[in-house]
Amino acid sequence: MTPSSLPVGCPQCGAVVSVEVVVAYDLITGASLLKKVASGPLVCPGGHPLDAPESWPGAASAPDGSIGLVKLHSSLKPPGAASGNLAVRELGQGSTQAAPGDDARFPSLGQKNALSGAHGTPGSGNEFLTKQSLAAAGAPGKALTADDPVTTNARPPIPHTHPATDITGLPSGGGQTNVKLTADLPATTAVALTNTTGLAFPVVAGVYYRFDALVIFRSAALTTGLRLGASVPAFTVFSAVVDIPIAGDGPDASIRGQLTTSGDSVLGTGVQAINTDYVATLSGILLPSANGTFQLQHATEIAGSAITIRRGSVLSYSAV
Repeated sequence: MTPSSLPVGCPQCGAVVSVEVVVAYDLITGASLLKKVASGPLVCPGGHPLDAPESWPGAASAPDGSIGLVKLHSSLKPPGAASGNLAVRELGQGSTQAAPGDDARFPSLGQKNALSGAHGTPGSGNEFLTKQSLAAAGAPGKALTADDPVTTNARPPIPHTHPATDITGLPSGGGQTNVKLTADLPATTAVALTNTTGLAFPVVAGVYYRFDALVIFRSAALTTGLRLGASVPAFTVFSAVVDIPIAGDGPDASIRGQLTTSGDSVLGTGVQAINTDYVATLSGILLPSANGTFQLQHATEIAGSAITIRRGSVLSYSAV
């Protein structure tokens, strides 16, 4: 039998290798085979292995012993043929056809390299930027700029705000914040309320706040007590209770009063001992109708007689 050449294309680089084949016959079944002359695996010039079987069924030889091209063509697997048929597939773009090595549907080496580093699997549902496009306006690794080609269709940021009444999910039963004094405030000798510097917090209209203050103070005279109050912005609800120690333990140990307006205060009358630390308390609820600041305030009972607010005083607050 006269060998003939059968071209086999490499699916990776597109190189074509000629495979020597002859027509053989199965002595039991009488079926003809197109059989590869050389044994062992085939490789293309680029070193890629070729998926070439040892033989193909369905071929026949011409009377002179050469391969009949018409018979060879008829042994090729046509479109729609059963997948179990092991005949050589026709080249083409059908679901049962084999694609040639240079088929345009295969990505080129450059295209494969461009996909390197893409996030996820690229596709119509997953647009992506490649390393090359990220560096389009400069050196590799350069950050995107406003005039970078890949940002042509980017939307500029649009300022967006909401009124406080639209905000939901604020902390409830938690999220407490504490502010404290780490140094004594200057002694107060005026009877008019002054801001207790460092013991304040911002408030937003429409948000409920709970607050608790522990105010440590000293008096320079037994007959001089502390005045304690607070200022708040316009409100829908505001109520606080103040307790100021004035004497030793017992039913008359402190003066207790209420705050119901901004600038309101409760006045203590004297202390048990001079230059001794005592703690006054103030706690309540605020629902402001305007943005602003909750500010603790204090004063002395007797003009010219000093009251000192001490380090360690703390104001705790939370949105509820």
